[in-house]
Amino acid sequence: MKIGKFAVDNNLTLDTVRHYMDLGLLIPEKKDGYYYFDEKCSEDAHEIISLKEHGFKLSEILDILYIKRLTNPILYEKNKYYMNIYQNKHEQVIKEINILKDIECRLKDKIQVLSDKEFHLKHNVGVDISAIKLLACPSCKSDLALLKGDIKENQIISGVLKCKCGRVFQIEDGILISDNSVHMKNPFEDNSDDFFQSYFKETNTEYIQTLMKDFKWLFNRIENEILENEVLLDLGVGYGIVLRKIYNILLSNNIYIAVDHNLSILRSLKNMLERIDCKKKVLLICSDFLDIPIKNNSIDIVIDVGGTSVYNTKNNKFLLQHIDRLANKKTTLLGLYVISNSFIEKSYGNNFVLNTIKSAIKGLNYNIFDDRISKTISNTGKYESKLLKNEKSNNYLCLAKRQG
Repeated sequence: MKIGKFAVDNNLTLDTVRHYMDLGLLIPEKKDGYYYFDEKCSEDAHEIISLKEHGFKLSEILDILYIKRLTNPILYEKNKYYMNIYQNKHEQVIKEINILKDIECRLKDKIQVLSDKEFHLKHNVGVDISAIKLLACPSCKSDLALLKGDIKENQIISGVLKCKCGRVFQIEDGILISDNSVHMKNPFEDNSDDFFQSYFKETNTEYIQTLMKDFKWLFNRIENEILENEVLLDLGVGYGIVLRKIYNILLSNNIYIAVDHNLSILRSLKNMLERIDCKKKVLLICSDFLDIPIKNNSIDIVIDVGGTSVYNTKNNKFLLQHIDRLANKKTTLLGLYVISNSFIEKSYGNNFVLNTIKSAIKGLNYNIFDDRISKTISNTGKYESKLLKNEKSNNYLCLAKRQG
């Protein structure tokens, strides 16, 4: 019989049959370019299925079939042979069960230890009182006044900030929320663990490895850039990949401003900071990039790791040009920008061309001190498909500074 009927008769898929053929588990005859499966192939298929049900790996099954095909033992020898392999497999399974039981006990103990620690690590994360001096209305640039608030340990947990022009900004559960922000829907709500697990599962391994190298390059360079009393701005903080990495090198008098328009993601980040007993000054702002309530000339380090690239999928003007009012004369820029031909036909396509990116950065009076281009990737995954659309792309990384 041909492969299609053989697959149906033995309750196998065509891909499975072909896989078994590639491994040598099934050996059909080939005539006139077609494979033909006889009764012996059906017997082998039944035996493969039975052995799999008893826990044998395909490599083990192949060894069993080799003996069967080469020696063709008579009934007594066959029974004795199978008795031995099943006994050996049974002993192996017992050992594996004992190992798994031991691992289970270790896991239970570890979970208990971690659970005990989690209950003791709790600290309120809100808008630090010292950060109020940085806040200003993005419309009229006037200072924001705190009308009322719930303050715990110098952290504003809830309150109302008002500008003389009439705009009102809420502080809810420690997060500053712009009245004009458009909140995105987040399928993971505030569970960052679920997001990271899904991201690594659904993203191409080669692309993840490239990102790991890129982030290592970035983090090695920002480590020496953070000085006393500096204010850092993270554009599109997301689940806080950069913040998580550099948290330990932040100084107690630094203020790290994390901006995103996804409120549930910011809540997830806040929960993480509280679990680690955060003592650093982290200001979480739910706002669109063009409506960040921060005073002009107040940012010392701009962290633009993907924020501009995401923004520029729908906008003509380079994002850094919009937010340049926030930077001062000595600002340091740490950036990661996507280079891709996916958008070339769009009106904003030039924002993904290397020369355009470099020109935009230099046009804002930054000197590029160090930069690199990552490996070319043609397959990313569903979380990057909107940005890269499975076309060839690179990441451009740079460390740039203004000289004052």
